[in-house]
Amino acid sequence: AYERLTILHSGNVGVGITNPASILHVESATPTVTVKGTSTASSKVNLINGSVTWSLENQYVGGATTNMFRIYNSSLGADALTIHRANNNVGIGSTNPQAKLDVAGNVNIGSTTSSAPTLNLIKSTSGVAEIKFLNVSNEKASIQLDAAEDLQIFANTSQKIKLRSGGADTLTLDSSQNATFAGGTIIKSNGVVYLGYTDSTGIGGNKLEVNGNIYGSGNATFAGNVTVNGGGITLGGT
Repeated sequence: AYERLTILHSGNVGVGITNPASILHVESATPTVTVKGTSTASSKVNLINGSVTWSLENQYVGGATTNMFRIYNSSLGADALTIHRANNNVGIGSTNPQAKLDVAGNVNIGSTTSSAPTLNLIKSTSGVAEIKFLNVSNEKASIQLDAAEDLQIFANTSQKIKLRSGGADTLTLDSSQNATFAGGTIIKSNGVVYLGYTDSTGIGGNKLEVNGNIYGSGNATFAGNVTVNGGGITLGGT
C-alpha cells in the first residue's frame, strides 16, 4: 500500500510524502493545491505573522468579469498588488489598473549600489516608444521616439516646454514656437532675434534687435540700414 497522508508526532502533515518537513508538506510529480470559493465567495489564503496578515485572494467583486487576484496588506488596510482578470493588467497601489503596469505612487529605478540603472522603452520596427505626462486623465506632454527613430517632445497647445538648471529656466519654448533663453535672448518663430530682452512685447519687427552695446572683432557687412538708439557699436574690423 502507498501512504497518501502522513501525520508525524511533531504535528507535521505530509501529503504524498512520509517525512513532511513543515506543518503541511505536499509533494508529487505535479503538485496542485486547490482553494475554491462557493458561489460568489472569494477564495483566500492568509499568511499571518505578528501584527500583519498578508492575504492572497481571488477576489469576486461585482461579477466574474471583474475578478481580481490581489495581495492584501492588513497592516496598511490596502492592496499591495492587484492583477485584473480581464486583461492581466498589474496594479501596484492601484485597485483598477488601466495599463499593463499601473503604479499609484513614486517609482525608484536602481539603488545606491547600482552603477548604471537603466529604464528601457522598446519599440517595434514600425511603432513608437513614448512617455506621456498626464493631469488626471488629460495628456499634457510626451517624449516620443517615433517610427523614423527621431526623438520628439510634445506639449499641448496651452503648455510650454522648459529646460531648467539650478532651479531656473534656461530655455522656454512656447505654444507659438518662440524660444526664450535665460540671459535675454529671444528667437521668434518668424526668424526675428532679440538680444538683451526678456520680453518681446512691444518690440519692433526688425530681424535683429539688440538692447545694449554690440562689439565685433571681425568685419561687419550690412545690406540694409543700421539704426543705433543710444548705446554704441564697436567694430574691430571695417
